[in-house]
Amino acid sequence: MRLAVLLICGAIAFGQSTLPSSEPKAGPSDYVRLSEILVVPKNVTTAPQAAASPAAPASSAHNSPSAVGKDAALAAAEAKANDLLKKIRDGASFEDIAKKFSDGPTAAYGGAIGQFKRGQLARVLEDKGFAMKVGDVSDVIRTKQGFTILKVTGGAPRPPRSPPEAPSRSSAILWVWILVLISNASTM
Repeated sequence: MRLAVLLICGAIAFGQSTLPSSEPKAGPSDYVRLSEILVVPKNVTTAPQAAASPAAPASSAHNSPSAVGKDAALAAAEAKANDLLKKIRDGASFEDIAKKFSDGPTAAYGGAIGQFKRGQLARVLEDKGFAMKVGDVSDVIRTKQGFTILKVTGGAPRPPRSPPEAPSRSSAILWVWILVLISNASTM
């Protein structure tokens, strides 16, 4: 029994843990760094005569002034997002377009939203972001907030935590001798 304890302690002292690591290793596609251009639909007010139009029955919820206004706002936002994407594909800087036209909170930073691991983004953004290569720009993506254009600015995984430094051979030998002395002292 003492010999088994000494062997395990010696292996641990030399940094050779026999227990498997429970922390998963980060793979090359586990993280992605993104920038975004967000186009949010603006509230559109409808003219009073459009609401009273005889062609649109008042009982129809889909043709109500608020629904027509929302549809128009969505269409305008989508058109703006497609126009911005065309400018980028024609050679304009993604960062400059984001600074000038994005409605997102990171517009002042060229749209940079940071680095994400799988599971941190909305599903539609995660699927697009992790499928692209560094430097790629997505098509216009419909989200809850509006319309988004993504750019992958980085994809290198975060470096895994470095393991604790293994003790030197002389300190490991010293620990084994201390354990032997303690073991022998307890049997006396």
